[in-house]
Amino acid sequence: MSNPPRPSSLSLLSCLVTVTLYASVSSASPWLLPPDTLVLSGRYDYASASEEFLADEGTLQRYPLEGRYLANTYTLGARFGLSERFELEMSLPLKVVSFRSDPVILLTPPEGGDSFNFYQENIISFNQSSVGLGDLNLAARFSLSAYPIASSIELAVSAPTGYQAPAGTFGAKPSSSDDFVAQAQELARPENIRDDVTLGDGVFSFTPTFHAGFGSSFGLFVRGSAGVRIRNGGAGDQLITEAKTGYFITQWMLVYGGVYSELALSRGRVIGLSIAADDPSLPAEEYEGLENLKPIPVTLDRDLIATPIGVLFKPLKAVDMTLTYSPIVSGRNVAKAHTVSVGVNVVSSY
Repeated sequence: MSNPPRPSSLSLLSCLVTVTLYASVSSASPWLLPPDTLVLSGRYDYASASEEFLADEGTLQRYPLEGRYLANTYTLGARFGLSERFELEMSLPLKVVSFRSDPVILLTPPEGGDSFNFYQENIISFNQSSVGLGDLNLAARFSLSAYPIASSIELAVSAPTGYQAPAGTFGAKPSSSDDFVAQAQELARPENIRDDVTLGDGVFSFTPTFHAGFGSSFGLFVRGSAGVRIRNGGAGDQLITEAKTGYFITQWMLVYGGVYSELALSRGRVIGLSIAADDPSLPAEEYEGLENLKPIPVTLDRDLIATPIGVLFKPLKAVDMTLTYSPIVSGRNVAKAHTVSVGVNVVSSY
């Protein structure tokens, strides 16, 4: 990049830096594609977590009973440059989500009863898995300026595809700790386990976002975004922000890093109780009834801060590949996930 970027070269730059942040639906770029340009994208995300930020005040602790969360996501997307000031994007993920932990018995056997049958009938497994399509994402972007500062407005919608909505560990009820204690003998049974291992929040959302960015003649770019995610179904709204910077080491390699955050602006309805542990290191065989359980009311609201870093390779003129590592470093009501993503983008004119 020997010359200062002009509007056309800035638009082309967006093709080169179509990189995806953790949990980001769209390319979130202030630079729009050139007219009559199509970008087809595919991405694979592998996420794992053995710790979680609890839904109380964001307390970080390990999953009890040697629990582990795993998610594999395959996302296909397309981005269309319709004019110099307007583009569309859509994406749809296929997800395989699971949670695995040791089985446990939470109830104490009745005196004088058949203890063998009791233990057989009351072994609880928190293992959960779900496979299917996640949320369908659609976005339209309108360019406000292209040089020297690029800026755009994005209007995005997200819609669930019919998967089962998340709930508390024992379903939507009970919704308070006192109710759980009062009904524990009836609730803490294998047939009542639901948990929240699902393919998404199960709500519609609308997210207007403002993007701004700057690209230099020596290969550096900086951009930032801020938006409000408005959600239905009793889910709280969120403030979505991100900042990213990158540098072209060569014409075919870009390194980048940034910060992505979600902050709950309002409290949503309670969808049940999340059952954490006072001592998450306690093995299953040492549980004595319900003494180690810590019920926490849970909603669809969450906070998180992720710090993605990555590299983009350009093996062909019209093809780029991305490799990204995105850890969640802080949050509330979210897994402390470590996500590795591999993406491929193919650019063509139509």
